[in-house]
Amino acid sequence: QEYSQALNNFLQASDAGHADAAVSAGAMFHEGLGTPLDHQKAFELYQLGGELGNIEGWRNVVRCYVLGEGVQRSVSTAEYIARTMLKEKKDNNENLDEVL
Repeated sequence: QEYSQALNNFLQASDAGHADAAVSAGAMFHEGLGTPLDHQKAFELYQLGGELGNIEGWRNVVRCYVLGEGVQRSVSTAEYIARTMLKEKKDNNENLDEVL
């Protein structure tokens, strides 16, 4: 019950443009907390969170592409996203291999 309420709150906040809420809702769909497991919905919410400015959203999108969770597996797409959307972190000396 608490998970379901938290998920609803995160979804409402993500609809209002809150990046962190989108990523949190994505994680709940990814793990099946308060909802049936749904990797495709998780991927969509991670991507929304990334587009709204949350770096963890992009990291999760990269992982989804690498693992083929919620999206067709594509290491080349994962690498492209890591090199473009995560460039800021890379420029701050983060090792991209940790993301991939």
